[in-house]
Amino acid sequence: MRWQTLYHEGTQPSAALVTYDATNTAVLTGKSKAFWQHDVVFRMETKWDAAFTVSVQNIFDTDPPFKHSQYNYDYTSASPLGRVVEFGVKKTF
Repeated sequence: MRWQTLYHEGTQPSAALVTYDATNTAVLTGKSKAFWQHDVVFRMETKWDAAFTVSVQNIFDTDPPFKHSQYNYDYTSASPLGRVVEFGVKKTF
């Protein structure tokens, strides 16, 4: 079993960004929030030359922090997929 943790500190924009909310009030945007992701992988090998793998990525279903970009999140440091579960079977003959 393997537990893996990914941490990305929030990023500071190169220039202060000004956005406007629904009431047309200026809002100054600063540093984005940090992002934590936890993954678990479990692998079991059997005596019949088979291996079974189960992995869960982003166990706590953490959303990426908001950042002003084309996708509204920092796609270089966070994943928008949410929780992903994978199953694998490998058999050698």
